[in-house]
Amino acid sequence: MTIYGTQLWLPFTDRPVSIGSLFVVDPLYTLPLLVAAVAMLVTRGSRRGRRWNAAGLALSTLYAGWSLVAMQFATANARRSLDAAGLQAERLIVTPAPLQTLVWRAIAIADDGSRAYEGYTSLLDDDAPIRFHAIDRRPQLLEQATALPSVARLRWFADDFVKAHRDGADLLVSDLRMGAEPDYVFTFRVATIGVGDVLTPSAEIVRRPFDAELGAGLDWLWRRALGERVEPPR
Repeated sequence: MTIYGTQLWLPFTDRPVSIGSLFVVDPLYTLPLLVAAVAMLVTRGSRRGRRWNAAGLALSTLYAGWSLVAMQFATANARRSLDAAGLQAERLIVTPAPLQTLVWRAIAIADDGSRAYEGYTSLLDDDAPIRFHAIDRRPQLLEQATALPSVARLRWFADDFVKAHRDGADLLVSDLRMGAEPDYVFTFRVATIGVGDVLTPSAEIVRRPFDAELGAGLDWLWRRALGERVEPPR
């Protein structure tokens, strides 16, 4: 149900199956299950505890079902907004922003692969068009970096929702599916760039710290969930 998914159809195919309708941490999905588990432990599996357990499973399953419905509304708005803006997208993913299912993040890859487009919609927006922000994927640098097995593997895992960028002499590759421009949860230093743009693979793949402003992000998320059209902190 999350954007990362799992290799559900092994051994027939190793392609990950990911729906993306739930964020990897969502208390509204987890808490009913937690309460149900605690009830079963406290009552030692009594009939009352089993009723609590059934109720927790029912609530979490209903919430997962709701997330699929909400995802369809958000995806439809994303497609309409891309068309209205004249943006040709090769691929599109729409996933909830952290901790809830009212605010959704859309990421589209341009037909030529040069850019990604990032935008947000709230279910309280009344179908107002999404404002998309262009992200340079640095396609030439990304193609050059794909010679490295680690980058080729990341592009496969992320269904190519990645970008390459430089920090001084460091070549960085980011998974666009988790985080927001310019701060991503998974950004890796994979090589250094020398004279003539020659890549020297890093002896060790290093993940950059994720240092987004949590307070500002939560404040924005709350306001956006209520339908206020504010830009995310960058």
